[in-house]
Amino acid sequence: MELMIVVAIIGILSAVAIPKFGLMLRSAKEADVKSKLGVLRSALNIYFAENLAIFPRGSAGQNQSTLKDTLTPKYLLAIPECYVYPHHEKNSTVDNLSNSNFFLSPSACPGNWVFVSNENDSNWGLIAVGCYHRDSKGLIWTTY
Repeated sequence: MELMIVVAIIGILSAVAIPKFGLMLRSAKEADVKSKLGVLRSALNIYFAENLAIFPRGSAGQNQSTLKDTLTPKYLLAIPECYVYPHHEKNSTVDNLSNSNFFLSPSACPGNWVFVSNENDSNWGLIAVGCYHRDSKGLIWTTY
């Protein structure tokens, strides 16, 4: 009888713990993406300070070339991977945007880094996660 009670208690505890473990795993992967975004922003701020308040420039469609060539290897060894789990695959692509209207369009969802590289845009220098899915807290990724 005592053994059955112990088995029942272990079953109840595991039923509670397993879903929490999945949420913790997802939260850890989200924290990884947020920390990598912070690394990119720090590198951009150092570039900005060293270049007399000028962010890198570029035009839309130049995947990764402008920001990667500007930041590596002086400010970063490599562009970090963006992995918005479970919605997108791992990649280290940076899309250069000519305007920040991208952030108003939920249909655009590449799941990589996006950088506003047009100096005439009010959001010039903004780098974000280009994903319109929600994280475990219910926030949309482009708000980070």
